[in-house]
Formats: sequence, structure tokens, C-alpha cells
Amino acid sequence: MAIGAASGYHLASLKKLETFKLLNVTGLLYDLFGVLILSEVVATSEKIRSFVVNHLPRILISAHFFVPMRMAVFGMATFLFYRAAYLSGGILATFATIFTFAAFPLIFFVEDVVLYAKIRRFRDPLTRSRILGAFFIVVGIVVQLIAAIQDVFS
Repeated sequence: MAIGAASGYHLASLKKLETFKLLNVTGLLYDLFGVLILSEVVATSEKIRSFVVNHLPRILISAHFFVPMRMAVFGMATFLFYRAAYLSGGILATFATIFTFAAFPLIFFVEDVVLYAKIRRFRDPLTRSRILGAFFIVVGIVVQLIAAIQDVFS
């Protein structure tokens, strides 16, 4: 939650915040997490795979909700209280709020398929870690494509 508050405060202070740049960084982070999860270290180590399958989805679900919401709250607060100095606060608050609610279907997917493995076919920890890694890569690519389209039309 501190990450969201600190980044919300810092990003709100930028003179010209462009959301496609935020989306691009977010997409790259997703891709990085996906590659790390799909690496051989995770595939061969039982202990790491257990963490990735049992604990990382909980962290992911919390981060998808609390980090953008803190960004939105701190971005809007800085915009309201220091309007002249923090012009990007309103843009950041809007972006973070939309990003939070757009992530809800993804959160349910991760919860049902990776965390609790409600489908019998996905009960194997190796399969679940591969699904989580693929999830990160696919979502990262989609977010980067959205950023590229937004950049082209801005």
C-alpha cells in the first residue's frame, strides 16, 4: 500500500503525465514477472513453485486492488489540495480507478484457476505455476498493446 501512496504522490507532481507511459511500464512489469515465474528456477524448485502457486496469487490480488486505489486516493488528494503544483493528480486518479476495476475479472481468474484450482485439470502445482506465468505475459502484452494504441492516437 505504501508503494501506491508514494507513487501516487510522485506521479501527481509530474507536469504532463501521459497514461500510455504508465501502461507501458505496467505491461513490462507483468512481462518480467511472467518470465521469472516461467523460468527454470521455478520449474525445478518445489519450494519456490509452492510459493508461486500458494502465496503469490494472494499478493497479486492484494496488489491489483490496493496499489492502484492508493495511487488514486493520493493522486486526487494532492490534486485537490495543491492544484497548481500537482496538475497530473486528476489524470492519475482516473487512470488508477479504471485500472483497478478493469483488473477484477483477472483477479477472479487467478483466484479460481491458480490459487484454489477449482478445475481438477489444474490441480498440479507445475501446471498452476505455468498458467500464472502465462497469465502475466499475456496481460503484460495486452496492456502494452493498449499503451501503443493510446500513444498512436494521442
